[in-house]
Amino acid sequence: MAESCVALFITFLGIVSISLIVSESRSFERENEQEVDRTYAIRVMKENGIKQIIVHDHVYQMIGDSKIYDATKKQMYKAKK
Repeated sequence: MAESCVALFITFLGIVSISLIVSESRSFERENEQEVDRTYAIRVMKENGIKQIIVHDHVYQMIGDSKIYDATKKQMYKAKK
């Protein structure tokens, strides 16, 4: 009986660990994709001289030389160099 409880506990820990790893990797991937989208939007707006662009359902507006405003999230970001 004790061996079964220990095996069940170890299995439970394994499942919890895997689910945490998967959720963190998805979160990291989402953040990284948004950063790439912002960088892409800045480059396209600078090269083509436009003031606003839509990338993956986010409306980006150029503010100044190295700042971008995400109208969807209502946040401002500074371009990384």
